[in-house]
Amino acid sequence: MNQENRSERYREMKRYVGWTPADARRVEALQPLAMRRVDEIIDDFYDQIQRHDGTRRILTGEPDQIERLKSTLRRWLEELLGGRYEQSY
Repeated sequence: MNQENRSERYREMKRYVGWTPADARRVEALQPLAMRRVDEIIDDFYDQIQRHDGTRRILTGEPDQIERLKSTLRRWLEELLGGRYEQSY
């Protein structure tokens, strides 16, 4: 898919969900609160998903697996709450 097609697809997805600049500002406004509690949010997320049989089968128990996944989730949350929602996001 070329750049022009990706750009149009991204704009189409934003229209589909009704994403507006006001939405971006609201999400960005959550950043200070969420980042103060990011470790708690991430730990709770992984505690919850490990309570389900299907998820436990996917999370094989490799010692560093969940820590790597937590790190990935942290980066995603930082990007999500960062307020930059251009096409590269």
